[in-house]
Amino acid sequence: MRERFLDRLDERLDRIRRAMSLAPGDPVAAEDLRRELHSLVGSAGTLGFHDLAAAAEASERTLRDDSAPLAVAEHLAVLIACVEAYTRQRAHA
Repeated sequence: MRERFLDRLDERLDRIRRAMSLAPGDPVAAEDLRRELHSLVGSAGTLGFHDLAAAAEASERTLRDDSAPLAVAEHLAVLIACVEAYTRQRAHA
């Protein structure tokens, strides 16, 4: 299950980036982004990727509580870096 989750991280990252680029002016994209982050929090946490879950949760919380695009973007940058680190680790394994 962990391998399948990791296999799909790039897909998730693409969806997050796409929604993030549209979210500031599009409430539907903002909701898609929130849903994707919420799903990532649960999946990552359940499978033991606690740093990834924490980064996704911080992004989700900021999106929910603070509509300032810069604050959301800063948390999403941390999340994206975390996903990319897992992707690099897998490539070298």
